[in-house]
Amino acid sequence: RLLCGYFPPTHGRVLIAGHDTRLEAFAARRHIGYALEGVVLYPDLTVRDFLEFAKTVKKASPQQCDAVVAQCGLAEWLHRRIGALSKGYRQRVVLAQAFLGDPPMLILDEPTSGMDPEMAVRMREQIRTLAGSRTVLLSTHSPTEAVQICHRALVLSQGRLIAQGAPQELFPHDVVSATPEELFLRLVATTTTNPSVSTASA
Repeated sequence: RLLCGYFPPTHGRVLIAGHDTRLEAFAARRHIGYALEGVVLYPDLTVRDFLEFAKTVKKASPQQCDAVVAQCGLAEWLHRRIGALSKGYRQRVVLAQAFLGDPPMLILDEPTSGMDPEMAVRMREQIRTLAGSRTVLLSTHSPTEAVQICHRALVLSQGRLIAQGAPQELFPHDVVSATPEELFLRLVATTTTNPSVSTASA
């Protein structure tokens, strides 16, 4: 919310493409594609109508709109009303509008929430391919997803930064019979009992 300019920082500044989110909120937002989990869409619009609306607002080209429809697997669902879609398909629509306009920064909140396993795998791969061409900030409750997608992770517990570094270092695969979720709980427990503990990686 700070990065998108919805909340002002209590101190310091947030700059997006050189624009101060407090003083130039709209200019900063033009450089952001935001996909929020559980966002309320227009239930009576079809997927096509909603994306046409988003395309106009973001001044995206028809070709780019076609590309994000294919990217998010929505081609067969364009005629459906958003209110009749499952949670997973609504999430696809949210991601499609975030990708429109080719923003240099993407903020994705639980991007694969509600998706079936096949689409979740495809979407994670799509997000990984964006690395190097833009900044992607991913918020997730799943350490497994962080390991699969991210190059760098910041771990928060009760609003406090407790660790940061490469996900593969924070949640290593070679720990016997431990899932990333179990390793996350161990990490939280360690920093709770010893607040001075912090993991960092260059």
